[in-house]
Formats: sequence, structure tokens, C-alpha cells
Amino acid sequence: MILVVDSGSTKTDWAIINGVDHSIYTSIGINPSSDLAFIPLSEHNSELADLAPDITHIYYYGAGVIDKSTEKLIYDWLLLYFENTIEIKISSDLLGACKSLAGDKQGIVSILGTGCNSCVFDGHKITDNIPTFGYIISNEGAGTEIGKAILQSYFYRKMPGDVVQEFESKYSIDKSSVVHSLYQESNTTSFLAKFASFVNETKNKEWRRSLLSPLFQSFIDIRIKSYSNYYSYELYFVGSIAYFCQDILKEIIENNNLHLAEIIQKPIDGLIKYHVQKQS
Repeated sequence: MILVVDSGSTKTDWAIINGVDHSIYTSIGINPSSDLAFIPLSEHNSELADLAPDITHIYYYGAGVIDKSTEKLIYDWLLLYFENTIEIKISSDLLGACKSLAGDKQGIVSILGTGCNSCVFDGHKITDNIPTFGYIISNEGAGTEIGKAILQSYFYRKMPGDVVQEFESKYSIDKSSVVHSLYQESNTTSFLAKFASFVNETKNKEWRRSLLSPLFQSFIDIRIKSYSNYYSYELYFVGSIAYFCQDILKEIIENNNLHLAEIIQKPIDGLIKYHVQKQS
């Protein structure tokens, strides 16, 4: 049996492929930059742990896989639980997005979820990539940046009154609790990203547009327009922010005279299809 893994910072999808049949299991996110996810496999998903002895090949695509050292962290951890595996291949979540969305076609492939990334894909490999440095420096348009923008709007008194009422009915926060979560807790990205869902819950669509539009424009300016001949490529997007905020994202793409090919929420379905085809 084959195991295909797509892991972001907040959630992991594990797909076990047996011929043309498959099953998908979920667990918390895995990122080499955090020790929190390197827990026993049974704590990720007990059903998956029971099937581990039957896995022969693993294709892992994950956030935070940026070099040989981060690949080895994931490889060594997987080897602890999948002892009968013949082959383990570790790749970035960005390459996983490329295989899921573009397949063998060229394009600019972007991730827009809790974090963000983009690359130029030639149908076989990534040929160019604007570096991303996580939520402190990067993450244009991503969940953490939307979370920051919402908190700024609220605490800087820029949020309209009707939105303030909606926000306070959903969240009970003050300055001290925010400071504690940002600077004394370990999972700052999750804390910031959890507020992003609010933009799709508010009834004030004009405020939502005014908040999201500049963030998505920043993503386009930095992570699309920095590539040579960017205007000639089809654009592919994956991630919860791209998917659930696609109305505004599509507006920004159209306003910049760019060509959108597809937006999906998560890459696991496309990765299953890709690896099933590779088997046949």
C-alpha cells in the first residue's frame, strides 16, 4: 500500500492508496520548525497507526520542508512508525501543490492558507521560487496576516460598529490576552490564523472587501509579479484562504489582468489522482 501525506502547519491529510481504492485520515499539522507535531503516530491518528505495517511506499509533502536537514527530521520520524516501508520520499508542500493542481502543465502555483508561498512550475519541477520566511516577515494575504489585520482593525478602532458587535459576540479578548498569546504561547501562527475565519462570517461585506483586497494585492505584487514573464502563466491556488475568499481573490486577479486556472481548498485529492496514475 502507498501512503500520500499532505501536511500544513495546522492540519495533515494522510491518504492510503490500495490499487484504485483509497482512504483519507486527518491529524494535526506537522512542521519541522515545531516539535509539537513529532508525537507518536497513534496520537496523530490511531487507525492510521494500525495500518502502518502494511505501508510500502510513502510520498510526503509538507510545510517547512526547505532543505536536507528538515527532510531528515521528517524521514527519521516516519521511519519510527513505518518500519516495513521500502521507499520514503520527502518533498515540500509547494511541490505537492504543483503535482496536485498543475500535474504536467506549467504555471505559477500558489499556496494561500495559514501561510503562503508560490513558485513557477514547468510541469516537472519548480524552476523559481520567491523565498518565504513565515509569519514574522512573510505570509502576504495568508491566514496569519488576515488575523493581524483583524486585530489591528479592532484594537486601533478602525472596525465599523456593526462589525465590532459581531466580533465581540464571537471572541472575548483584551490586550493582555492577545499579548500573552503572541509572545508567551508556542503556537502563535494558529492563534493569529483562527481570526481569519471571521472575514467570512461578518455580514459587512464592504468591510470584508476593504480588509482582504490590499492583502491579496500584496500577495500578487510580491509572489506573482516578481517572476519573469509572470503575465504569460496560468495561476493555480490552493489553501483555505484562497478557497473561502476566492470572490475577492478573483477580483484582484482580474484587476491585475492575470489568468486564473483553478482554485482548490486542499491538494490531497489531486495528489491521490497523481500517484494512482503513476502506479498504472
